[in-house]
Amino acid sequence: MVELALRRLTKRYHDLPVVAGIDLAVASGEFVSLLGPSGCGKTTVLRMVAGLITPTSGAVLINGADVTPLPPHRRRLGLVFQSYALFPHLSVFDNVAFGLRRQGLRGDDLKRRVGETLDLVRLGHVAARLPRQLSGGQQQRVALARAVAPRPQILLLDEPLSNLDALLRDEMQIEIKRLQRELGITSLFVTHDQSEALSLSDRVCVLNNGLVQQVGAPEEIYHSPANGFVAGFIGRSNRLRALIEAVDASGAQLRLSDGTSLRSASRGLAVGAVVDVIIRHHAIRLEAVSAQGDGIDGDVVLRSFSGAQVQRVVRLQGGVELVSECSTGAPEAAFGVGERVRILIDPQSVFIAPPAQAG
Repeated sequence: MVELALRRLTKRYHDLPVVAGIDLAVASGEFVSLLGPSGCGKTTVLRMVAGLITPTSGAVLINGADVTPLPPHRRRLGLVFQSYALFPHLSVFDNVAFGLRRQGLRGDDLKRRVGETLDLVRLGHVAARLPRQLSGGQQQRVALARAVAPRPQILLLDEPLSNLDALLRDEMQIEIKRLQRELGITSLFVTHDQSEALSLSDRVCVLNNGLVQQVGAPEEIYHSPANGFVAGFIGRSNRLRALIEAVDASGAQLRLSDGTSLRSASRGLAVGAVVDVIIRHHAIRLEAVSAQGDGIDGDVVLRSFSGAQVQRVVRLQGGVELVSECSTGAPEAAFGVGERVRILIDPQSVFIAPPAQAG
């Protein structure tokens, strides 16, 4: 049974559509991320689900019941925000117990539930401390514990990792995923960080300009983007302007601004149209220049080593530069600055978007 459903959910401010009729179903126990750039409407969607913002139109359904008119405290939701929002004068125990006391839990039952929840986030040993005595990661885990202690039917998370440094973010991703799996709570997670969305989610809903661009498993979103916006937003990409020179049954012939020709497998394009071309860094392969064979020749002008990956900036003969990325152990990783290379790009990896979409 679908646990959470959004039906044509819309929010307008002064006739400006911030969320423009979103449909989304989140199954029981599923973890779904709302992913998109700043201003795409993802936080507005989450706040409408929480009851903190009233939709202009549309509905929020939980277990098939329309909860759109209900206030937040009647929706049985757990909320975790970007700021930890802990009560500074209360101990960790009392922060986690706050919602349980409002539910009427007392005595040994209260102690048992708080203890079990703190053990889930591995913080039972700090129950007596105040929030200021904890690290940022510990405070966020307390915020998670407080949200799940009342056993909500849906957990809402609004960019909860954005205040943490890179190492703590990685640790908290594991904590959130482990906790969500152990409790089986249906979860809606808002983020602008694609790595968070891809690593945490059962499915990802990509938003832009208040509209759903694609919903799918992380692998589907990454390897089979529905349009140019998704292709450009997910993964690290080169963005280039091109002219459609010719169209045939297998795709299109493109001409870049420096005159370089390129093939794309995209269909439905019109000859003479100006488009943005999006090519992921990892989709560009390099090999030694030979007298025979297809490809585009260029010179390596920059090489960057980042541990598991090697990046190269390759300047084409006309002046356009492309970024290529490969694993450290790949044969092409050896190409260095000053070397002439041949660039190979699968037409299936050349995505097309209207110029306004790839910004």
